[in-house]
Amino acid sequence: MIIDVHAHVSPDAYVDAYRSARRAESGAGAAELSHVDQLAKFPGPFSDAPSQIEARLEQMDEAGVERQVLSLASLFLYFGDEKRAAAMARIANEAIAQVVAQRPDRFSMFISLPLPHAGAAVTEIDHWREAPNVVGAQVGTSVLGRSVADQHYDPVFAAIESAWAVAFYHPTGNGAGSALINDFGLEVSLGTCVEDTALAVQLAMSGIPGRFPAVRHIVPHFGGMVSLLLERLDNQGSTLRPSLAEPLSTTLREFFYDTVAHGSLPALHASCIAFGPERLLPGNDYPIVQLHEPYARTFSWIEDSDLAPSIRNRILHGLRFNHAPIVGPDEVHAGSLAAAVAALDAGFTTVVDHLHVVNSPDHARAALEAVRASGIRAMWCYGLTDANPPEPVFGSPGERRADLVCTSRTLARISSAVAVQVNGWGLVFQWSMYSRIWVVSIFTLEKVPRRIDWRVMMPNQISIWLVHEAPFGVKWKRTFGCASSHCCWMSGVVVLDRLSSTT
Repeated sequence: MIIDVHAHVSPDAYVDAYRSARRAESGAGAAELSHVDQLAKFPGPFSDAPSQIEARLEQMDEAGVERQVLSLASLFLYFGDEKRAAAMARIANEAIAQVVAQRPDRFSMFISLPLPHAGAAVTEIDHWREAPNVVGAQVGTSVLGRSVADQHYDPVFAAIESAWAVAFYHPTGNGAGSALINDFGLEVSLGTCVEDTALAVQLAMSGIPGRFPAVRHIVPHFGGMVSLLLERLDNQGSTLRPSLAEPLSTTLREFFYDTVAHGSLPALHASCIAFGPERLLPGNDYPIVQLHEPYARTFSWIEDSDLAPSIRNRILHGLRFNHAPIVGPDEVHAGSLAAAVAALDAGFTTVVDHLHVVNSPDHARAALEAVRASGIRAMWCYGLTDANPPEPVFGSPGERRADLVCTSRTLARISSAVAVQVNGWGLVFQWSMYSRIWVVSIFTLEKVPRRIDWRVMMPNQISIWLVHEAPFGVKWKRTFGCASSHCCWMSGVVVLDRLSSTT
């Protein structure tokens, strides 16, 4: 499952309002209005018209994209007049929210902010902080010629941190304000990369990541030229700010970067080396790149690259690994509980729950307590996946296995689930797991009320959309007898507690 974090939409109502607002704003240039008119001629599903949304969904299916995180196109609502900026932000966000509401299983969104007005931006964040499928805020690399790394925007970053802790940046298309770029018509081909590079370095030098440590910064286009400049920035850039808490390269490696690069293998290789594949997120710049290649090719070129299969998989399908290092026990508890309740709501009473975010013993306890609180019947699996947390609790695989043993000793007191650990016996585990479920089904199918529906229900739960594993399940139309259930093979599987008797 691929989640495209860099996908634009240009709502018709916003384009019309933008055209009127720009004409009303003093100093509006013909070039800006010409850019608006170009959108109407764009050869791709760009607007929020129903037919274009359907065409977008068809392209997503073809490309294997499960979800797009929608953001406004490059018509940024940055106006000098605060009321006008605030009104434009609301028009844009409400229009995109309507698209998301129609297909919440396929779309999420980054809201736009009425900058440079920090107070109005905070108000807009507060308005949307509890809205479904809003996962962060989009911020331009600059606002009316002023860097967003300026301390003026500290209240905005504080509000983002308290709401979603995700900031997605995008170039404004102003060529970094340089005549050396704009006079040659290089605003898009070169200027955007310069904007990305400057923005990332400005954020690192400003201390924003230190003041708002929970915020996850997503810089587009592989961060421009950042991957090529880390050593140079440490040697020459850091000396300009001796008060920096850490080298610039250290801070820049903590950001996330999307994979929009027009199929550039050197950019892909450099970013993997500089940042690591766990810091790369699938992105397309939808639908702009479709001027040059099909939507599906934006992701298949990574699959076809010479990177190791594990690295390619981590980039394209590993968003859960990217988020796992910063997930705390409380979030594990909330996610596990929400997933279990969703399963019950869909008619499932027995599940296999794999926890792959065992960053600490507290993470394991939190997940177990959530399974118990839900009341679902579960086989709980202690995962040994290395989530690479920023401050590792387990110094070695041995320490993690020791916690597995500790978990087994306390499991009976805190959970009614089953915990298992597979020691290389995957096939045996599958047979033993399903045979136990079949045995339990013999005694529960006739006694436990459930929905009479034999297909998988609610396949795209909001609570699990960040997990890059397709939800699945099986329901039987008839009850199997003991003779039909295979022998309970448990070799190679350590069962740490009994199956829940909770119905």
